[in-house]
Amino acid sequence: MESAMRFPAWYRVLAVIGAGIVEETLFRGYAVTRLARLIGNVWVAGAIATAVFSALHIPNWGIGPSFASFFVGGLPLMAFFIWRRDLLAMMIAHAAIDGMGFIVDPRFGDWWNKPLYR
Repeated sequence: MESAMRFPAWYRVLAVIGAGIVEETLFRGYAVTRLARLIGNVWVAGAIATAVFSALHIPNWGIGPSFASFFVGGLPLMAFFIWRRDLLAMMIAHAAIDGMGFIVDPRFGDWWNKPLYR
């Protein structure tokens, strides 16, 4: 988080928007629909896509935060996507969640290392 905060705000805004678009398109729009066709069960496909998405964040965020934020937090978002099939809503939600940590208040994105209140 500390290294990400070294970039100017305009860059972080672009990164948050880009991550929302690219990651949601890849891991929900593409992966879930293709895995569901292959497996025959959209819920299992969603769980697999969420697990892979979470695992890919481990090198930068660590196991605990990746599991808590990206897997446990990602499952309700995946359920919403499967229910509504609204990729645009997922992109907006992703950008909003990332924006809280990378733009609005960095303490939201680094909650496992620092207390919010001192």
